[in-house]
Amino acid sequence: MPVQLFPNWVVKLVRSPNLHTRHWLDRQVEVFHVSPKMTKFEIKEYLIRLYNMPVSHVHTAIYEGKKRINRQLGVRFQEPDYKKAYVYLHGSSSEAQQKTRYHLVEEQLTEASREAWPSKPHRYLADPPKKAERGPIPPRDRIAARMKKLRPTPHDSLFTGKLDGST
Repeated sequence: MPVQLFPNWVVKLVRSPNLHTRHWLDRQVEVFHVSPKMTKFEIKEYLIRLYNMPVSHVHTAIYEGKKRINRQLGVRFQEPDYKKAYVYLHGSSSEAQQKTRYHLVEEQLTEASREAWPSKPHRYLADPPKKAERGPIPPRDRIAARMKKLRPTPHDSLFTGKLDGST
């Protein structure tokens, strides 16, 4: 049995990356945190040889570690820098059979799902009540709620808003 040598690199899979745009939903992408010293070629070879992943190509981005303060000791420190690797996978037949990470979103974007939208009870809004059933409109703020309602006096005119007798 031949000896298998492993590199001294840590490659961590990001389980829930923020890939929310439509551009990312159409592709099979996995995100890894890797050492800043690793190159794209090394990342690709590492994933192909150790994990047999069908890697198409790799994009990388280097991020600076966060600067923090230890409040108990009053010491400032910086977390280590890291590199994010966006690994694009081949769309082979075995990969096509597996569901993608965003299969629920893709399922909702189909025409059949959109046509069935009113039939889903948790998404259907009942008709709002008519004005007569609603009752008086509540005041919008606390001050208006505390103010006393004004009643018309016998001297007020209902038509002009002026005192009675002056036109």
